[in-house]
Parts: sequence; structure tokens; C-alpha cells
Amino acid sequence: MYAQTGSAHSPLAGALGFIILVLMCIPSYKIAKKAGYDGIAALLFSFPLISVFTHCLFAFIKWPIEEKLSNLKDKK
Repeated sequence: MYAQTGSAHSPLAGALGFIILVLMCIPSYKIAKKAGYDGIAALLFSFPLISVFTHCLFAFIKWPIEEKLSNLKDKK
């Protein structure tokens, strides 16, 4: 048998996929932490269909950090 050079199951493709996953998780983690969410919420950005829902959720709901800021303004 001959090895396929363009196979999607090659070690190079797996390594590249892992690198892309890590590079996407780091900014997602930072965004989730700055928004006041657990860093684990960043993993939701890693899955294709779930990430669309997660982006919409992050865009339209009130973030915990916004609630804290609102509470501080109300106390003044």
C-alpha cells in the first residue's frame, strides 16, 4: 500500500488542527474572562455550530461585568 500525501488523517493535518484550536481558545478565554464568565465558556467557541449560538448569546445578553458596573453606578 502507498501512503496518500493529501490525506486528511495525516499527522500534519492533526497538528495543524490542534494549533488552530489552541490559537482560537486563547482569545476566546480572554474575552470570556473580561466579560465576567468562567474561562470554560471559551470552549463553546471551539465547536462549529455551538459557536454561532455562543456569539449571539454573548452579543445580546447582559454580561456579569455590566451588571456589576450597573450596581456600582446605582450605589452612587
